[in-house]
This record gives sequence, C-alpha cells and structure tokens, in this order.
Amino acid sequence: MNYEDRKSQVMRKRCCLVCLKPGHMAKKCHSNVKCLICERRHCALLCPDLRKDTNSYSKGKVAEEEQKSTEVLLTNLPSEREIYLKTNTVRLRHY
Repeated sequence: MNYEDRKSQVMRKRCCLVCLKPGHMAKKCHSNVKCLICERRHCALLCPDLRKDTNSYSKGKVAEEEQKSTEVLLTNLPSEREIYLKTNTVRLRHY
C-alpha cells in the first residue's frame, strides 16, 4: 500500500494521523508520538518522506538507522488525561 492509500484509509476511518486511534484528529491528539524517519509529529507509517526514492536515503539519517537496526517496533500507548482525586467523607460536629 502506498502513502496516499495509507493516508486515505486512515482519513476514511476518521482516525488520528499521530496515534491512529479513532475519535479525534491530529490537532487535538495528546500522544507524544514522533516519526522515526523525519521526527515530525505523525505515525512513521504515514510519513510523506516514505514516498521519496530509496536512493535519496543512502546519504541520510534513515540509511544510518537501517544499518544499526533491522527491527522497528511501533506501539500505541494509552494516554490517560483524567486525574482521579481520592476523597474522604468527614462528619462535622458543632461544639
């Protein structure tokens, strides 16, 4: 699947371009995901630089990274934005 197909699939399913989760768009995403290829704020699978010819990477950072590591792990970590406050019930007496 090429870049345009991947991006249109994500857009069609109304998912975020950063974390790929449904229910919000990239502008309102709280995830700290950065692209492993260009270090911009989107999922590496949706990097526009993947469209470029692979020969252009031979002198760049991506070629160095590919030589160092042959495996990449992409995860979606949950980002909890709710904070729960522990409360206690107290009875007050008038003295």
